[in-house]
Amino acid sequence: MKKLNFISIIIGLFIILSSFISIEHNSSDQDPKVAKGNEYAILLGNALKEKYHQDLIIQYLQKVDEGYSEELSFAFLANNPKLVKINEIGFSVDPKFTEMFVQSLDLNLKDINTFPILNKELSTKFDKGLAVLNSLSNEKLQIIFNYEDKKVDLSKGYYVCFASNSEVVYTSGFYFKPGEKDYKVIDKIDSEFVYQNPTFVIIPIDESDIQGNKIDVLKAFPDRLIQSIGGDMKVVNASLKTTTTSPQAVLLTQNIDHNLIPQEDIIYSSIPKIKVKGTSWIGTLGNKLKLDVWRGPIDEVASPTYNEDNGQITAPTLKYHTSYTEIRKKDCKNSNWVYVNWEFDPDWNMSENAQDFAMFSKHNLVGSASFTLKGTAGFKKEGTTIKPHFEASGSTSINVTVGGARFRAHKELPRRQVLSAIVGSAPTNQLYNWNGVNFNVKTIGIVDFFFTHYYTDL
Repeated sequence: MKKLNFISIIIGLFIILSSFISIEHNSSDQDPKVAKGNEYAILLGNALKEKYHQDLIIQYLQKVDEGYSEELSFAFLANNPKLVKINEIGFSVDPKFTEMFVQSLDLNLKDINTFPILNKELSTKFDKGLAVLNSLSNEKLQIIFNYEDKKVDLSKGYYVCFASNSEVVYTSGFYFKPGEKDYKVIDKIDSEFVYQNPTFVIIPIDESDIQGNKIDVLKAFPDRLIQSIGGDMKVVNASLKTTTTSPQAVLLTQNIDHNLIPQEDIIYSSIPKIKVKGTSWIGTLGNKLKLDVWRGPIDEVASPTYNEDNGQITAPTLKYHTSYTEIRKKDCKNSNWVYVNWEFDPDWNMSENAQDFAMFSKHNLVGSASFTLKGTAGFKKEGTTIKPHFEASGSTSINVTVGGARFRAHKELPRRQVLSAIVGSAPTNQLYNWNGVNFNVKTIGIVDFFFTHYYTDL
């Protein structure tokens, strides 16, 4: 009996010792940025226990994030116009809210044991609440609240977490309930969790949303697009025609044999809207799909090359950057059509028999991705002369590399096939009504799209 008690004691001591070792191991392995971010999350969670703060933050989400009510920068809450997101410019926060929010942060920071990192960093600051809000602003952090029901009763509880970037598979977080002093640690918060539970995610602002950025980007929405080139922004409504065509250009609203449109005439091809089906191309806790789009036609200016051995006639393949486009995660999740107005080819000639269409998704903390674009020429040799022809005559290729990206999908687009399926559901069994015309829908990876073609008879 004594021997059994001794063994039980030894096992018990081992379990206790193991738990301490485990706790120490997790603590020492935690990234300092994440440890500090978790203190930010606990601070925000405590502040949100006050209904006044809950109500105002939800209101501001709805006010500044048009159509989505999901994103809000801490710079906005700090009333710092120089650091607010681009879409928040011109909006203002009630100074009373900022004052009370700062007071709440300051009061909670008095718990040195819970906030050792922030207290050490802010030890020389008189108003620590204001200092921590300024830190959140200067670090360009924001709140993302993906939960659909913005009228949710947060008195029943809510979650707060910190994500150092949009690529984390999942993060830990905290559960809070107003009226209860303590919080609970939640081991796993991922992309599905934040839609199923009211969760406030503290995460860095996307670079394209920061004032003064020089990123050329299209921000695609169901009813508009925002075009930013070199930092200059322009909003385009979906109801407006934005394609640049000659006055005599005619929109093709019937299928046509590409042999009937000779080299001399002009076919202006564009993609007005796309639909992303799902979120599999998005960083786990990211709130946008960042789509980098390329095409590979042949070089029409270069002289075609005739191969005596096999009779093939080719021309070098070029790589053209079609667009860098950002689409909100909510629109991908709901498979909404969004407005992009991509110029695919301003003059898709017969000699450009087929061209590759490729898509990459951009991400933080990933390397470069490459793909080989194939361009197919359409030429025919008549005596000593090489002329454009409706049949394919040979292919070449070129490599395209995109930094900080993953290659996703590509599709070869023959001119013959595209022009023979402008409208109607065949052969893809999909169509989309755009301005009264039932355009044929094509698919590349998880992206649906359709073409519009303007024809100019010269």
